[in-house]
Amino acid sequence: MLNKLLFVLIASAVLNGCCFMQLRTIDQMTELQKAGDFKQLAESEVDCDPGKCGCSKQHFLKGDACLIQAKQIDKTEPMYSTYLQCAEDQLFDVIDNTKDWDEISIRGLSEQEKRAQIYANALEATRLQTTLPNRSQALKRFDQRATSFKQSDPELASANYYFVQNRLYQLDQNEAPCSDWLQLQQQVQTVRSRFASDTQYAAPLSGVNTAVDAYISASCE
Repeated sequence: MLNKLLFVLIASAVLNGCCFMQLRTIDQMTELQKAGDFKQLAESEVDCDPGKCGCSKQHFLKGDACLIQAKQIDKTEPMYSTYLQCAEDQLFDVIDNTKDWDEISIRGLSEQEKRAQIYANALEATRLQTTLPNRSQALKRFDQRATSFKQSDPELASANYYFVQNRLYQLDQNEAPCSDWLQLQQQVQTVRSRFASDTQYAAPLSGVNTAVDAYISASCE
């Protein structure tokens, strides 16, 4: 009995020590974020157990910094794809493994709003990778994640935008028949009408609509 109690006490001490180190890492990363040092924050090492001791917050801080860094440099620079892959990996880790959303604070957003924003940012990092030369694997990941986002959050403008954007990519990649393009055209028009007043996604949806119309005009008429 004494040995068991001793084991529990030692295990608890080790766990508390690990948590202390993880929380200290979070403090350091938060200071980098506040200082606007996103380059160093993006280079921070994240080594923690999923769902424990603020691990999701570390992934979030690093992933957010990587996306910011990617958007601040030219896409021809070698680090561009590295930052995007970092953002995708880190932010989807948050989506897949977060158990306590209270540990992630984004301007006072609700749990659903935080998840939706992080999901959209992770998808944007994936989408941007589909514009690079070696894009086949990114297209597969984008297809899977965009479809899942639409299934889980069909009422969100972001989920609908990435869904139709993904459909555009898939039809183009697979050289789909005009009937599929005409169907997508109707879907995009419906989504645009539904979210016409959305300040963030009205313009991107208009861009998808323009691309679909251009293809149909060139190839289906």
